[in-house]
Amino acid sequence: MKYHIDSIRTLSIDCSGDFAYAVTRYDATNNGQTAFGVNIVVLKKIGGKWLIVAHEAAVPDPNMSIQSLYTLKSH
Repeated sequence: MKYHIDSIRTLSIDCSGDFAYAVTRYDATNNGQTAFGVNIVVLKKIGGKWLIVAHEAAVPDPNMSIQSLYTLKSH
């Protein structure tokens, strides 16, 4: 499929007790087309090691447009 992650940028991280999370944005090349999305990773400290307990990748729907903040404020 020629899928390649070109970059990953951390948007947010936090930790509380034995739980932590990270939200990242990725930019990718997929069969010659560029794509982007976000990953959410939840970790838990188990037996002294941080282990991934949940992961979700989200890709925006290309058929949906994102309204600008100005448009949202004007309604």
